[in-house]
Amino acid sequence: FVRMEQTIAEIERKRAAGLPLTPEPLPVTAAAGPSGTATPAARSPAPVSRSRPQTPGSDSAARGAPPAARVRSASQLQLDQGLRETLRDVTRLRIAEAYEEVEPGLLVVALSPDAFSQSSAEYNLKRLYLAYDRATLWPEDVTLELWHRGRAIGRYTRDGLLLEPQPPADAPAE
Repeated sequence: FVRMEQTIAEIERKRAAGLPLTPEPLPVTAAAGPSGTATPAARSPAPVSRSRPQTPGSDSAARGAPPAARVRSASQLQLDQGLRETLRDVTRLRIAEAYEEVEPGLLVVALSPDAFSQSSAEYNLKRLYLAYDRATLWPEDVTLELWHRGRAIGRYTRDGLLLEPQPPADAPAE
């Protein structure tokens, strides 16, 4: 709520001054997620490249995205009513513990330990993907990167839920 109030104050200040309504960059910190837990990026060191598939012309400049496309804070993501309601549902249902937009079009979602014991998990991940897609103007393709128990386990894209194969039980931890 504090960040939402700060964002509203920023918008009002910029409107009064006649400035463009572009978000100010936020400092990168280990922010807490909606349930007070650390966000996925703060909890688990993740490779910068992520496991996002690279396709020809997938960079924002090639797609014609504006160079000012920025990562949005949790409060900025919640300005969209549909996304806000869906994020509230997935956290209330204990499917997701935290979320963070790490680059425009890539939302990292930390799933709760018992996320897949929920019968509606895949349905609600689809709702989250669709709400995030509607709330994201750039880039054209959006992805939910799914983390579970400290590691990336898959993603939700236009093609649906794509889970990584489970490592063997005797495999060494990375």
